[in-house]
Amino acid sequence: MKIKKSDGSFIGSFSSPSGRDEDLECDIVNFPGKTAVWSKDAYNNTITAFEIEPGTCACSGGAVVDGGNVPITDQKAGSMLVFPYYTNAGQADTRIQITNAGVDPVKVHILLLDKSCQQLDYYACITPNGSLTDKASVFDPANTGYIIALAVNDTGQPIVANRLIGNAFVNDGEYVDNYGAEAFWGGAEYVPSVVANNTKNNTANLTLKAPCEFAVEIQSPKDAVQRVIVAGLRGDVNMMSVSGAAQEGTGFAYNAQEQGGSFQKFLTGSCFSDALITNTFPRVPTTLGTIINTGNAGHMRFSIGAGVGLLMTAKNSQSRFYGIRTLHKTKTTQVTLTVPVFMPTC
Repeated sequence: MKIKKSDGSFIGSFSSPSGRDEDLECDIVNFPGKTAVWSKDAYNNTITAFEIEPGTCACSGGAVVDGGNVPITDQKAGSMLVFPYYTNAGQADTRIQITNAGVDPVKVHILLLDKSCQQLDYYACITPNGSLTDKASVFDPANTGYIIALAVNDTGQPIVANRLIGNAFVNDGEYVDNYGAEAFWGGAEYVPSVVANNTKNNTANLTLKAPCEFAVEIQSPKDAVQRVIVAGLRGDVNMMSVSGAAQEGTGFAYNAQEQGGSFQKFLTGSCFSDALITNTFPRVPTTLGTIINTGNAGHMRFSIGAGVGLLMTAKNSQSRFYGIRTLHKTKTTQVTLTVPVFMPTC
């Protein structure tokens, strides 16, 4: 059944391909110029695609803002930076750097969210052309999570100040490399609201055009140890109710010859997801290690609620090619992220 979202009125209906639908997932990629829905049967593990009207199916249940030209990137300045991963667990450590690439001073509200979505924060005041450098072993010892850095005014209200750039050096056992912080350009991908008063804290609502679908190029799991990290960007930081990092719907894995299969529940969790790619995970027909065999490469496509992430490839005897890089983003969805507001102390 199809309904009009604005008032709930009935538009039309379509029939299931056969059997009982276990899951439905939109697809505007695999059939150029057309919109399709994939239906997975509950009993025989088959999937069937059928065409629907363009623009009637959206990524992750939200309005699709971009269909491929996603502007969020780690190669530009912005008013909001996201570092999808830091750690100081065991002998590991992470060094972050935030630079003011503008001509005016800027105050930065730095929010640290751990795997359980608990938040702590601090402020930094960065002069023009100045940088903040800090280590996870100092700002959040013995912990793992991700960072959101916001440009703010003298009262702590998020503002548009598109002059922040950042990067992180990760030294996490066999995962060793540098990556750039994802930047959200204020006024476009990032719109801060006025402060909203509540009974406990002042808060600000950030309207984000956040990535909700990724296409991730991978090596054969027989040749490399690979992890996918996703940091969620939807919900309320104050209330420990941030989400968006988990997979939504059906994902697909392909080899270089366009052969592949579908998978589900590769990424789980709420605000933070960390999944290891193996020969048998994510679970696809004939196994992922068979579809993308040794010496070959392929890619995975999957949707989430809203967030950004990394592909981390281990440096060990199994991996000839290793490193850390941000995920390729193919769609965005508009979401709201609520953050605490208080007076800067720097």
